[in-house]
Amino acid sequence: MTAKQFSYLAPEQLEAFEVTARVGSFSAAARQLGKAQSTISGLINNLEIDTGLELFDRSRREPMLTEHGQSLLNDVRAVMNAFNRLDAKTRSLTAGVEDSLTLAIDEAAISQGQLSATLAAFSESFQTVKLQIILAPESEPAALIKSGQADLGLMLASDDYPEEFEFKGIGTTYFEAVVGAAHPLAQLSEVSAASLRDHLHLRIGARNSTAKAASDFSHRVWQVDNHHQLIELVRQGLGWASAPSHLVQRYLANGSLVKLPTSYQLTPFPHGVDLIWPQSRTLGHATRWLIDALAKQVSS
Repeated sequence: MTAKQFSYLAPEQLEAFEVTARVGSFSAAARQLGKAQSTISGLINNLEIDTGLELFDRSRREPMLTEHGQSLLNDVRAVMNAFNRLDAKTRSLTAGVEDSLTLAIDEAAISQGQLSATLAAFSESFQTVKLQIILAPESEPAALIKSGQADLGLMLASDDYPEEFEFKGIGTTYFEAVVGAAHPLAQLSEVSAASLRDHLHLRIGARNSTAKAASDFSHRVWQVDNHHQLIELVRQGLGWASAPSHLVQRYLANGSLVKLPTSYQLTPFPHGVDLIWPQSRTLGHATRWLIDALAKQVSS
């Protein structure tokens, strides 16, 4: 394909091709894109003419990707993602201040002091913006963004985000293995992984998770959906937990919690912190300001 031929390829053609490949039929693609089936077929026919390649085998009831179509699919998705980023960026440059903004936060990712300082400055700078804050543990910020219920997420870093997400690594948070002062584990001078097996492991789990609670250390595990309840259960002596350092510091100081002297982890465990937002979102002044401010707070 020559550069001249490539310049004729329209985003609508690529979109029709990608959606049809994903949903499996021209009619389903038409419904998803809100277009007539004949329009979808025409866009793909034109794409095949422009590329000189047969992309779908139409000999069956439903169209199947040909070898050429399968080969091009990932490249088409990459081009579409790049186009979406370009489109979102150009719209961001001309955008004004948002009317409202929803921020989903995992408390493990930022201390209350850092968050309060950021929000106080935000309130001064954007007095007309309606801000909603949702406390969301684990993977919930990503789920809320994917469903359109949040605009920006602050969460513990994930190894794999959907292609339609943008993310920015902004710092590190630390976790401590802790237990209530009266718990039997608190009496040990050294705690091995084997020592934990017969004691209840309390851990955080997202409310939307369908996975059963599991532990690499204990035979027994309970799952809680917020850190404050988790810490209170640990303080009462029900079990042990790995909790963010900034959330347990005051309880370690007053003696109601004890840091476990684990032999397998000699220092607080580090975990990356990310900001995430949808690739398709037009970033207005308030969102861009909040991304920069949170990044500065957490990175410091």
